[in-house]
Amino acid sequence: MTKRTEDRPAILARIDQLIADRHTTEYAVSTAVGKKDLIRDLRRKGIIGPDGIRLIADHFGVSVEWLRYGEGAAPAVTATPGPPHKEAYPDFQRHYERPQDEPPTVPVWGSGLGASVEVDADGVLLSVESLLIFPNEAVDQLRRPFRLIGRPGIYAFYFEGESMEPKYSPGEPAFVDGNKPPVVMDYVLVQLRMQEGDDETIHTVLAKRLIKRTAAYVELEQFNPPMRFKVPRERIARMHKILQPNDIYAV
Repeated sequence: MTKRTEDRPAILARIDQLIADRHTTEYAVSTAVGKKDLIRDLRRKGIIGPDGIRLIADHFGVSVEWLRYGEGAAPAVTATPGPPHKEAYPDFQRHYERPQDEPPTVPVWGSGLGASVEVDADGVLLSVESLLIFPNEAVDQLRRPFRLIGRPGIYAFYFEGESMEPKYSPGEPAFVDGNKPPVVMDYVLVQLRMQEGDDETIHTVLAKRLIKRTAAYVELEQFNPPMRFKVPRERIARMHKILQPNDIYAV
């Protein structure tokens, strides 16, 4: 008898199919089964055991055999309420009379506190607090405020660390516009260029305030401890604007 082998990417693809069909999120599923890193470990490390597979299968009401090997009938798509398809919601132009009826469509990228990053301040190297952003891991979804309807490139993240207190506290969510160029005095999410061998699914970012930009460097500010510093342009891959209440809610 031929021994069957598990194809971990195929297992992940079947889990992603279930998540999409049931209009839920990776974070919600992992939390519901009591193992918050279960799917994340499978996605990032290719690690999942028989118990983890069974937990996910039981959660979705599918067979372990189908989830592990793709054998048997594929699960039927349930009528779980969720955001409408593109055909019913073109380009997010439709909106609802009550804000609470707006389906959550803004992905919240996974985040974590990163290692300190060495930057320059007038010839002095400084270590500043950085964040890790996981753009392939949506841990939650937020409702799109009215002014953000129809605007592509909007995403969100949760602040980690204390470097921007009292403006932002750990765990506080923030909307980001990936398309609108920031200007001086905006709060920004600065994505640093990856080092050779870095995981492309993880981005090191600085969440700070933009003070100055030149052809050679960008000057940023943090509040705790108070500090201004320069980051050479060649170290910056992207810089996105962190939206403020006036950007989101003002009429």
